[in-house]
Amino acid sequence: MGSAFLFATLQLLTLFGVCRGGKIGICYGRNADDLPTPDKAVQLIKLHNIKYVRIYDSNIQVLKTFANTGIELMIGIPNADLLAFSQFQSNADTWLKNSILPYYPATKITYITVGAEVTEAPSNISAMVVPAMQNVLTSLKKAGLHKKIKVSSTHSLGVLSRSFPPSAGAFSSKFALFLNRCWNFLLRISLPLCVNIYPYYAYRDSSSNVFDYALFESSSEVIDPNTGLLYTNMFDAQIDAINFALMALNFNYQIMVTETGWLKGSKDCCHSQSNAQTYNTNLIRHLINDTGTPAKGGEIDTYIFSLFNENRKPGLESERNWGLFFPDQTSVYNLDFTGKTNASEPDLRNGLDWACGNVDCSAIQESALRSSLITWYLMLLMPSTVTTSRMGLQISLAVLAEQESETRPEPEPTKCVRKNDTSWDPLAKASSFIIMRKQSLNAAPWLLGDGFIRVATSFVLVSWLLAKKFVSRMVSQGRSIILLYHNFQGILSLL
Repeated sequence: MGSAFLFATLQLLTLFGVCRGGKIGICYGRNADDLPTPDKAVQLIKLHNIKYVRIYDSNIQVLKTFANTGIELMIGIPNADLLAFSQFQSNADTWLKNSILPYYPATKITYITVGAEVTEAPSNISAMVVPAMQNVLTSLKKAGLHKKIKVSSTHSLGVLSRSFPPSAGAFSSKFALFLNRCWNFLLRISLPLCVNIYPYYAYRDSSSNVFDYALFESSSEVIDPNTGLLYTNMFDAQIDAINFALMALNFNYQIMVTETGWLKGSKDCCHSQSNAQTYNTNLIRHLINDTGTPAKGGEIDTYIFSLFNENRKPGLESERNWGLFFPDQTSVYNLDFTGKTNASEPDLRNGLDWACGNVDCSAIQESALRSSLITWYLMLLMPSTVTTSRMGLQISLAVLAEQESETRPEPEPTKCVRKNDTSWDPLAKASSFIIMRKQSLNAAPWLLGDGFIRVATSFVLVSWLLAKKFVSRMVSQGRSIILLYHNFQGILSLL
């Protein structure tokens, strides 16, 4: 009975510990003369299990190629077409009739972005964006598709005048009129705000050493002095700068990241192939954890830039070197869009060492189930999974060791790294896991004995941890509401 109960417990740990996470897609730009044909590009996208793709136009050949693939497609209306779409409703109607309706729903179009980073454009075209969005929305309503295909526009982080600390985020006054019109349009139809987030540029232009922080590799946290919120990476901090700027104006949107990535075109310390791989790998793992940002929980749908290099893209050379794949469809570097890892034997050993880091596991006896159960647990230990599952495993190991040690002689002081543990306090026990250090594989646990009580206690503790995490999320949401008025000066700057 104990074995069956353990198996059910592990399934529940997997169910509650591993979250769905935000959607992770790829940007498929085609401003190049050496790219594979669209059908080969789509084969490559399917091969790597990519379910969400952003393109920057509505090329008919590309739309046809994505038909019946199940891939959700975000298409775009380029800045050069904004004038025509903003002036006449008939232009939007004709475009929808000729370029979209013949291929929908076989081609699963879910978003239309109207203009891209117009505040960065050399000419003043921002006034055309909202009228163009309105005309496209009207066309979709006529076709009965306005609830299936969403309309928005993408913005750069340059719309902010301040972004650090995140709680001081404020929009630039020179874009006030345009942005207010955009925010009101999005509010009216309940759409996410689309922003392009590039920690690379913030790192490149920063005078301080924020390299590891930008790559999700920081060993310390950055504290927002105004809110006390802790940030472990620049990606979250930049998104929260937008969140706080919106809250200061009494707007509240879900953020969608329509571009992010890391330059790989040079061999110096910051924009290299290795750093690009590190950033994108850590980004995907961060997103699938579904933790949101410190100021705002929830999923963050994100598109990585980009599928290929674009050798005809205007601007600096660096603009052309963000691709994940070569034109021959081979990978520039390994990247798994599911966030999973192929764990080798050393990986499994390291994971097991890590889990036993602060608990003397030698007292736990062998079980006939140990092989399958250890494999199951180590799946939860891999870096692609969420912290809750890892802590759930640690709690389970702690419970097993604690229960077993009650019937065994006290271990030698050098073998027991649990200090001052005179009472069995679950909160203290969970806290101690944060500072676990590795021990040798000789101390590995052989899960599990035949103790029903141990497993039941483990399950109760994990449930307690999940409930605590849920309450913390609710508190975080409440804190966000309280902080709505924190950046009041942002309102004044936009009046």
